[in-house]
Amino acid sequence: RFLRWNKRRLRSKPYRAARQAEHRLATDRAELAWQNALRDHPELRRQNVLSRWMQKQKIKRRYAQAAREAQKTAQHTQQTATVVGKIARAVQQYAAAHKSALLIVALLALGMVCRRRNIFDMKGLAGLKAVVGDICLPVVLFNAFFTAKYSLSVALIFVLVYAGFALALGLGFALRKLAAPHGKFFPFLLASAEGGMLGYALYGVLMGEQSGFAAVDLGQTVFAYTAFLGFLSLTDGRRPTVGGLVKNMVTNKCCIGMALGILLGVLGVGEWVLAGPAAGVVTGTISMLTAPTSALVLLGVGYE
Repeated sequence: RFLRWNKRRLRSKPYRAARQAEHRLATDRAELAWQNALRDHPELRRQNVLSRWMQKQKIKRRYAQAAREAQKTAQHTQQTATVVGKIARAVQQYAAAHKSALLIVALLALGMVCRRRNIFDMKGLAGLKAVVGDICLPVVLFNAFFTAKYSLSVALIFVLVYAGFALALGLGFALRKLAAPHGKFFPFLLASAEGGMLGYALYGVLMGEQSGFAAVDLGQTVFAYTAFLGFLSLTDGRRPTVGGLVKNMVTNKCCIGMALGILLGVLGVGEWVLAGPAAGVVTGTISMLTAPTSALVLLGVGYE
């Protein structure tokens, strides 16, 4: 028991010394104030002992009160700093945990500001979409398949995605009567998905790369340009042809980028180029063209 008491006493010694020093400082300040009062007011020396003692105690109480107020102010300042620090850390942690979502919101808000302030008009938006659709996104697709590692799983993903959309289209035709009299195009609504520019933009911001999304989007893209467009033409009263479907694919810049990336990737050209002396130039050029894709797409979405 004595050892525990002695241990606590040793631990609290610095704090007791600090309190004693504060008490001595307050006493010395009160004594100094009393001496200054005697010097400025000599008539205090002619008072009796009790009056002088009461005057001195009054000065001590005033300094003690000032010391307590200063201590309360310091504690309040420390508590405020602690609360502010906690809030700042919480905001920092939230921003770090949701930086991708905050980035998406910021880009959408920037697009809205561009429209409200008329920073660029609809012609500028059309030009922005042309840059993304004709340059950035085809390069993104090319790079995703050019650098991809091809295996049986990639082919399996393609088959499953294509079959899933085909099943959704068939289910839409089977349930079309439930949407009557507006069920003519109901199957195509059921078999639609947003890949395109917005899908790649969101995936790129959230994941930092587009190759994973491209592997899934390949099945959806091929389905859209074959079965989807074919049945859509039939529903609209037009007879689709294989030549017309192929023409739609070969004239689409995104499909060209995707097909070229797949061809070179499967042939091993991608690995050969990335391992050669021109790797830095190729990757640097591709990076410059693909880097603004997500930002430009989200900017355009926010503008609209």
